[in-house]
Amino acid sequence: MYDDTMLVDKDFYNKLKEHYNHFQWISVKDRLPEPNTRVLVYAKQGSYMNLRIDHICNGRWFFSMMVTHWMPLPELPKENNNDD
Repeated sequence: MYDDTMLVDKDFYNKLKEHYNHFQWISVKDRLPEPNTRVLVYAKQGSYMNLRIDHICNGRWFFSMMVTHWMPLPELPKENNNDD
């Protein structure tokens, strides 16, 4: 198993947010993702934001604690079958 945690500072997050402003975070108070569906989650850790890929398993987040928001992962890139 691997740990796919990415700790980012607020400046980096704000730049990322500006670039991807069409993505919308979903509050865990509003709804949770389907079980075993991998999503991007946000959990606050002091002055850092913990962004990671996680999923719900047996009613709990598998890796993360203190998750406040999540969003679906984007579609994977389509493979190019050209050999150029």
